[in-house]
Amino acid sequence: MLCADLADPELHAHARTAHLAQLGAVEALLAEARLAGELREGTDLRALAGSVQAVTAGAGLVWAVERDGPLAERLARELRTLVSPYLTTGPRTQEDT
Repeated sequence: MLCADLADPELHAHARTAHLAQLGAVEALLAEARLAGELREGTDLRALAGSVQAVTAGAGLVWAVERDGPLAERLARELRTLVSPYLTTGPRTQEDT
């Protein structure tokens, strides 16, 4: 269904708008994390936001096929793996929050 939706120009426009809004929201959250001292200085926020978006979408698709554990746990694990090199401290676990 996703491929069919993206083939339709009107539906694609809505998907693109949502995609760009999500990218902006992720970049804003990363900027907050950098201001709070949680991300290393010099981190390319735009590039990292794009990677966060790609990992989130990809993990969702992989989970939909594998169905191994809850989706939220899969997303958290994949995102921790992605962002851990950019953190100023060790990655937080569920027990830390």
